[in-house]
Amino acid sequence: MVNLSTDQRTPPQSLSALRRLVRQRRIPSAMIFHGERGIGKGAAARQLGTALLCTLSVDERGDEEILGCGNCHGCSVIAAGNHPDLHYLDLADSESWTTASFRSFLSSLSLKPFSGGSRVIIFDNAEAMSLQSANALLKSLEEPRPENHFILVSAAHLKLPQTILSRCQPFYFAPRSEKGGVFHGQESSSNDTLLHAMADGSSTIQNMLRENSELFETVRKAVDSSIEGGSAEAVLRGRELAQKKADISLILMILQRYLRYRLIQSAAFPVENNQDQNGSQRRLAQALTNALTAERLILERNLASAAVLSAVLDGLTSDASPPRWASNRELLLSTYTL
Repeated sequence: MVNLSTDQRTPPQSLSALRRLVRQRRIPSAMIFHGERGIGKGAAARQLGTALLCTLSVDERGDEEILGCGNCHGCSVIAAGNHPDLHYLDLADSESWTTASFRSFLSSLSLKPFSGGSRVIIFDNAEAMSLQSANALLKSLEEPRPENHFILVSAAHLKLPQTILSRCQPFYFAPRSEKGGVFHGQESSSNDTLLHAMADGSSTIQNMLRENSELFETVRKAVDSSIEGGSAEAVLRGRELAQKKADISLILMILQRYLRYRLIQSAAFPVENNQDQNGSQRRLAQALTNALTAERLILERNLASAAVLSAVLDGLTSDASPPRWASNRELLLSTYTL
């Protein structure tokens, strides 16, 4: 049983795909909903679970009710959070879901569903699954009961073993900003519009950026000042960011997203001097790659964050001395060793 929150709405772009699957009765036994965190994957999984457990047959439902009529016994029990055949596991909760408890839960799925129809199992934050748990799940995916439907929800699905991924039908949830907003020519000075673009439509990330507005502004100014200034400015801004040691992971995430935003904006709004624009885009692309590399250098290899961040920002300046990191990433990783 699971008590499902109704705070998140299923994103509109996924509704048509879900309706088509239900109407055609082509629901795979194992699926993985992947895409940006907070974009609505979990809500879509819950909606599909409701569609599968609705007491009315697909033929009895109208087009607007294809994902659940909302009035039958099955839908009512789901709304109350008490349906015995709808299971929700947050695998990020390591205290509740140890390998032993996970194996025990999977064993219980060999029994017939209480309702006699379908059973839906939603694994949220599936990427947090341990290797031992993944091996246990693999057996259930290889020999699934026809009434069982597994839905894995992940914001980092590539962290899952390939053996799991190969047995799940993938469904990608595209960022909402790809279909409008600043990415498509609607330039705006609104801070909310900027945050929405950087979050790729993820309400979770957008709220996080808003809650850390002071840190966001610091990163934003560091990038903008480095682009407009020179190497000396980049070094100063890199050292400034490095002083916030407790926030270094958040700084790297904001830095990566803001560089990506600037890169997309540079392509969306051409300048008169095409050569200058191409050079700017190259530097932004290289800086974005370097920012991704910086995450590994700082968090995994424990290199001095001031030096690494200064080098990333220096790559944005027109007077930066070659070669840049992005020109040979493997050489960089082999050079910066402890």
